[in-house]
This record gives sequence, structure tokens and C-alpha cells, in this order.
Amino acid sequence: MILHNLISDHMVLQREKPIYIFGMGAGHIAVTFLGKTYEMTNYGGDFCLTLPPQPAGGPYEMQVDLDGEARTITDIMIGEVFLAGGQSNMQMKLSEVVPPRDGIADYPMVRYYNTQRPERGERLGASWTVAAKELAPAMSALGWMFATKWAALRDVAVGIVTAYQGAANLQSFVERDVLMATPMGQHFSDHHAVSQRIYPAWGEDGALYDFMIKRLAPYSMRAVLWYQGESNNSFEEATFFPQLMKLFVENFRKTFRDPTLPFVQVQIAPFGSGCAALGLIREAQMIASDITPGLATVTIGDIGEEAQIHPSHKEEIADRLVRAVRHTVFGETEIPYLGPMVHTVTYEGGTARITFTHTEGGLVTDGEIDNLYLLDEAGNKHLATCRLEGETLVATAPIERAVGAELGMEVFSTMHLFNGEGLPAVQFKR
Repeated sequence: MILHNLISDHMVLQREKPIYIFGMGAGHIAVTFLGKTYEMTNYGGDFCLTLPPQPAGGPYEMQVDLDGEARTITDIMIGEVFLAGGQSNMQMKLSEVVPPRDGIADYPMVRYYNTQRPERGERLGASWTVAAKELAPAMSALGWMFATKWAALRDVAVGIVTAYQGAANLQSFVERDVLMATPMGQHFSDHHAVSQRIYPAWGEDGALYDFMIKRLAPYSMRAVLWYQGESNNSFEEATFFPQLMKLFVENFRKTFRDPTLPFVQVQIAPFGSGCAALGLIREAQMIASDITPGLATVTIGDIGEEAQIHPSHKEEIADRLVRAVRHTVFGETEIPYLGPMVHTVTYEGGTARITFTHTEGGLVTDGEIDNLYLLDEAGNKHLATCRLEGETLVATAPIERAVGAELGMEVFSTMHLFNGEGLPAVQFKR
């Protein structure tokens, strides 16, 4: 019998959720943990022994007997586990981004499980690693920053389990049979995305689900932190992305035996050399949140880099992920995580008056708003000049009659409109 690599020294178990001890092989397994013994006999294939939920604590030991082979697993913590997944922006290492404000230090309460991926190049193996200073540069920058912030905030052990692969489309993370059971999936299987042709090792439908996702299940976790979407970059894909994201979330929850597992996704950043549909993909990510219960989205329209698809300021994203988890997962609704969202737009001649929700602390700018356009009756876009009147944005363009407005929908622009909490406005098209 073989235990999964996740069940090993330094692991973090999710508090207050079932503890799954799993692996493969026939025989009898006995697990002794916190003074109680749990047993089962497996007659072949995979096995999974369920232990009851436990409060935060540690370090603990666990005795495991696999059909007569005894071992002791040490330095076990019970705390919060988060999966950090997606493509290259989640894959970026701490050594590749702007260093964290407080520097890099040892964080014994943070542990990192680095799932191997099809593309080689990971320094850390598929085992739990304590976040020591000398190893931190090889860890996901966003995963490390989020985990260290959360550990400091809650004084609890944090485990980060990775599941990322650069240049990966979302279809690859969905179980192929589930994808193909939908007309949407069948259509796009016949019309292969660019990444499927260029990256056959991980671009095919369901490839990363098989290579990563299902192999981690059913390890219990608090939430999934997801940063992906740059590889779903066609106009056609933008139309189905919300439904695909919903399918991905539902498939993931079923695989991990957690029907309400929360997800927090990062909206992809504006990028100057991106495809023409990039703004629509960002919009599709927001729509996905609207149609998928338990899926929240944080926006980063203010930190995109015109010449770089990988924003180097990951700490700002980590801060917003912490806010989103506090608000949506832990019910701390007094902690806002979204910036101003369009509420009403009224037109008078060439002027639009725009009101917003999520304006905690009022509307503020950090410069000229240069990414708001008004549309004339022919559908042509005209750059507007903007001013704030309290919590109303007044936009004017040199046209006779405005009939539409859009903010931040270009392939690249920088958001200069915020609420008083420093959170950027959410792009819109009306």
C-alpha cells in the first residue's frame, strides 16, 4: 500500500473539515491520530480513510500502519489549507517579482506542497516544505505572500497546495468526460485553442485535470485561489468562458467532495500586447462570478503592465485575495474586496452621469481617468473627460448624443478610479 505524498511530514490539515487519508493498494490500513485509531480494509485500487474534523493546533504526530508496514508522520499542523492554481501568473516565483514590503523571512507556520507539473523546472519536489527563507524564492510568489499574510493575521498554520501550469487553458483543468458531456465542450473540442496545438503535453482537454487536480483529491482545503484566463484569448472563447468557469468550479467541488468549496479568482491584468479579446475575457470572469455561487473575483486593473503579461507587483494581489477570503469565506462583510461597480448611467446630450456601488470611503482618483469612453448613436467610441461630483462620475465627450459608456475595456489601460479603500473600479460596458 502507498500513501499519497500529501500525507507526509510537515503537512497542514484543514481544520473543521473531514481529514482524508488516501493512497492506493490493497490491504488493511490503521491510522492513530490524537489518541484515536481508525481502520479500513481495501481490496484494490485507491483507498480513502475518513477522520473526523479537528480544531486548529499542532504540531502532532500520526501513526500509520499500511498492511503491517508502520510509519510515523511528524510535525503535523491543523490550520488553513488553500490551493493556489492557474497558469503562469500563479506559477511566478518569489524570486521573479517585486520583493515583499517586509522582506523574506522564515515562516515555520507556513508550509508549501509543490505539485509537479508537465513542464519541468520546479526546484521543490512533490512534498511538504516549511517556508524557510532560503527556500522561499522557489515558491509561488502569490501563494507565499498570501500564506504569510494569512498566518500573521490569524496566528494559524497555513498550507499552500499548488496546481499551476504556464500557458494552460481552462479546458485542460476540467475532466474531459464532464467537458464533453456539454454542447459547449464538444464544440471547442472540435475547434482546438492555440495552446492545445502549441502545448500538447498540457493543452488538451482534461490533461491538467488528470495530471494534477484529480491526483490531489480529496485533500480538504478552505478555499481555492485561482489565477488563469490569459490562454483563453479568443473572441469565441470569451462568449463561453463564464459557463466554462462554472463547469470547472462544479467539477472541482465534486472531485474534492466539497460541494460548497469557495473559489476566489484573480481577474487577468490589462496587457499591451494581448489579444483583442482580452477585455472581454476580463468581463467574462466577472460574469462567471455572477452565475457561480461561491466564486468571487478580485480586480487588478490598476497594476497591469503594458509590456508584460505577468504583473510584477504580486503583493497588491495578495492583499486583495486576503480581503476577498475574509469577506466571502469567513463572512467578514465589513472588509470590502471590490472597488466601485457601475450602478446607473444616465445620459444628457454628450454627458453621462455614472453612479457606483462598492464606494466605501467615496470615489477617488490617482490621476486623470483616461480609459472611459462614450458611444454615439453610430456605435463609435469617444474618449471622455471626467470629473467627480461626490460619488457620481460625470463624463463628457464632444458628441451630440451619448447612448453608451465603457470603462477599462481596452486590451491595455490603467484604472485610475478607486474607492476610499484603495480598490480599483471594475471595468464595465453599458
